[in-house]
Amino acid sequence: MSHDRKKACFALFVALCFAVGVSLPVSAGAVKCCHRNMSGTIVHEYVKRDEGMHWDTCRSVLQCQNCGYVYSSQIYRKPKRHVFICTDAGHVPGEAEHRYEKRCRDCGCAETGSAFLLPCCKPCCSKRAEGQAAH
Repeated sequence: MSHDRKKACFALFVALCFAVGVSLPVSAGAVKCCHRNMSGTIVHEYVKRDEGMHWDTCRSVLQCQNCGYVYSSQIYRKPKRHVFICTDAGHVPGEAEHRYEKRCRDCGCAETGSAFLLPCCKPCCSKRAEGQAAH
């Protein structure tokens, strides 16, 4: 082998050793934690599927208190029918009326065409309507 070729091989060997030497402590730090100190919560999520149903998903989310590693796993996912309830959608600006609509109590989606207005009987809304000038 020529002298230049030996130098090139030696330089490649040194570069390889340097790359392995730098990456080992990072990998060892990640392997060092065995995630024994985990705390977590159960999370319910509701996502609208269509006009009549939504997905009810339950997940557990665990986090290691030592290194911050997060582990999430799905417990179940099932379709559920919407259960609509009448909700207050707020005061109508400039009027003594409140807007109401039917919303699903779980996922919060509004039923199409369910909005309606009622006269406001709350003292705060009647004061608001009186204080606003007509434009």
